[in-house]
Amino acid sequence: MRRLRLAAIVIALLLVAGSVSYSCARTYTFVDEANAPVDPIYVAFYHSGSRPNPVHPVSYRASPLRVIRSDAPGRLVIPGKLHVHLPFPIETHPSVDVELVYAPRVHNAWSRLHVDAFPVPQLFGLDQNRRKATVSDLSGKPDTWQGTLSNLSSVINRLVAPAVDGRQLVSTDSTTVVLTRELIGHFKSELAEFLATFEETPRQKPEMPPYARWSGPDEQKRWAESVEADLAREPTWGALIRRRYTDELRYFIAWAAEAR
Repeated sequence: MRRLRLAAIVIALLLVAGSVSYSCARTYTFVDEANAPVDPIYVAFYHSGSRPNPVHPVSYRASPLRVIRSDAPGRLVIPGKLHVHLPFPIETHPSVDVELVYAPRVHNAWSRLHVDAFPVPQLFGLDQNRRKATVSDLSGKPDTWQGTLSNLSSVINRLVAPAVDGRQLVSTDSTTVVLTRELIGHFKSELAEFLATFEETPRQKPEMPPYARWSGPDEQKRWAESVEADLAREPTWGALIRRRYTDELRYFIAWAAEAR
């Protein structure tokens, strides 16, 4: 009987150890190309893990999408979090997934990063040992600045949409609501500054993507014709940006006015 009790205790402890995990806090420093602190910095993130699957990887969400902001010039802390989940290996211990890193001062926003794979070519460079990121200024590059608008728009849309269970983001994380309002304000400013700078700037034909470059002549011809038609329809950056983001900005502003 004593052995059975001991075995039951050991099994219970193993289940607890496999079902409870902690994501440690991580501190990052952000500087510009002159090594000056970049402030503010916004990060939208959540925690996720995986479930074994013989066909393809299956992930599960361990925490909702939330937003944090730097707490000192150039310094941002992704806080630690305790997780309770199904026992390992049914569900692995969660880790941090970053949906957005945004530095308004340099018009730089990037998305879909894993916290252990932070560096992004041309946009962010990270010394992983020191967790220090150098953030490039994109204000002179309409193609990458437009990417900032797209990344901001995508994440804001996810933040303001109702959850699957019908709850509004407002009722689950008031801090994220406040910071979402700030992101909407920055999105409005980004759009205005972009148009002030590149409203009449002609769009250039982009480099042929790998899928077309590696395909046959017919596919390359279709790609070239599609690009030429697109440039003829919206020859300037202003025409493209207004079509893509003006209505979206109105939607965001309406949400900010109603959210409590």
